[in-house]
Order: sequence, then structure tokens, then C-alpha cells
Amino acid sequence: MQTERLLKLADFLEQLPDKKFNINYIVYKRRETCVSVACAIGWMPAVFKELKWEGYDSIVWPDNEELNSIKYNKNFAVARVFFDIDVNLCNYLFDNGQIGYSTTKHVTKRIRKVVKLYRTTH
Repeated sequence: MQTERLLKLADFLEQLPDKKFNINYIVYKRRETCVSVACAIGWMPAVFKELKWEGYDSIVWPDNEELNSIKYNKNFAVARVFFDIDVNLCNYLFDNGQIGYSTTKHVTKRIRKVVKLYRTTH
């Protein structure tokens, strides 16, 4: 698990106004290189310069050819590989499906909890 990367994303999200966060969309509002509303995964290129926005609804990791060939759920695949986490943990951290409405506070709390647990067991 890439704990430092996860914590860097959490630090960024904590500074993000709630009106700029929507867990239901990877990228909700975007113009050229400027994103105004996104989820945690959608904000990753703003935090990590090795990632890029592609089109108006997805992110890519240009240096990872295997990931760039994925057609479906590419955004979650990038997050899984980038943070070195499995699909279940990725869904727990970044998906709204099982946890109801989420704000940046909810997501950052989950990230910090998972990192703390990982560090105490590894």
C-alpha cells in the first residue's frame, strides 16, 4: 500500500471546499485543464502530477501502458494500482455504493483510518 500517496490525497481533500467535491462523479465539472467539481479519484491529477485528466470524465496514468488499455472502470483501476490497494479497499475508500452520502471529511477519515491500521499491522 502506498500510504504516503494516500495521505497526500487526504491532505489535499481536507483543504477542498465541500462544494468542489461530489463522490458520485469522477469529474463532474471540468474545463480544459481546470476541474471545479470531482470525487477523490477525480482530484488525483491535481495532487499527483504523473496522472492526467482524459476527456471530461476520466483520469489516466500515461506511464502505465497496461492501465491505459483498460476500457471499463479505468478510474478505479488507476486508483487501485497507483495506491497499491485491492478492489475491495478501493471501493471502501472511494465508492459511494455502500456508505451513503459522503463528504471530503468522510473520505479523508476513511483514508487515515486505513493507513493507520495498515501501518500498525505491517
